[in-house]
Amino acid sequence: SSRIVAVAAAAVLSVVALLGLAVLRAPSQAPVSALHAARASVAEAVGLVEDRPEEPLHPSAATLAEATSMKVGDEATQHSLLAALSHRAGVVANNMTAEDAIATLTAYIQLKFWPGHETLKALEARLQVLAPELTGHQVGQVLHVYVNLNTLPGKALLDELTHRAEKVIPTMGFRDVVNTLRGFALMGSAPTQELWVAFEQSAMKAAPTMDGHDVAASLLACADLKHQPSRGLVQALSRRAQQTAADMEADDIAATLSAYAALMLHPGEVLLQALLLRAEQVAPQMDAKEVASTLSAYAKLEDTPQKKSWARPTPTP
Repeated sequence: SSRIVAVAAAAVLSVVALLGLAVLRAPSQAPVSALHAARASVAEAVGLVEDRPEEPLHPSAATLAEATSMKVGDEATQHSLLAALSHRAGVVANNMTAEDAIATLTAYIQLKFWPGHETLKALEARLQVLAPELTGHQVGQVLHVYVNLNTLPGKALLDELTHRAEKVIPTMGFRDVVNTLRGFALMGSAPTQELWVAFEQSAMKAAPTMDGHDVAASLLACADLKHQPSRGLVQALSRRAQQTAADMEADDIAATLSAYAALMLHPGEVLLQALLLRAEQVAPQMDAKEVASTLSAYAKLEDTPQKKSWARPTPTP
């Protein structure tokens, strides 16, 4: 039935994503015959033998061969399999559950594969229909996958997600709230006051066990949306930032420093020095944007803060 085919398409894409990640960790001369066999069996099972995309894929899309460092000679086989599955995903999208649609989009991110505008359009239409029934976790997931696909959903779907987020806020976990806020921020949609209240409450609760990435994401969500966090939340995040600074990655250090500067909140000398020390250690791993944002934030935070414009919420974090 169409429902079975929809589930199969979503499941196969997820499996192919996992296979791609496995190959990435395997020796460069991994056998290709198994992948050829998998392609043939999958095509036969879901009726894809004759299906091909009607239009070429996005020119900047990375093929599975590129993602897994396989030989160029194998690129056509991998590209053909994913193109066939993506075309079929668009055909059966109307029969997908929310889990199917989210799993399909997530697989494209893992595979670094652009599915084509028609397939994305079909999946977006399906998610719009399903939006009124999405859980809090699924709302965060949908926004997260669109952010990672570097594309915007249509206004109709974004409006549905906004309305649904308001209703399911009480059921959202901390990461769901952050994903939702970050999604809205990057899509130019202002979160409601109810969502900010939920964020403050969940972040305060989660702060003592956050890792460095969560701390950075929390501060950056506030900075991106120009939301001034409560004094209590800033203190809780700053205490945790000092505890995790030594393990932060380059992007987390850049984000944390940039967020403090953008929010006009001085982290306190002890935390600032911990962040700057870690910035020196991870500088060799920084990309151009991270270098620029770190230098800019450093210049602002090293400048003597004026009482009228700066706050010092954590003199001794």
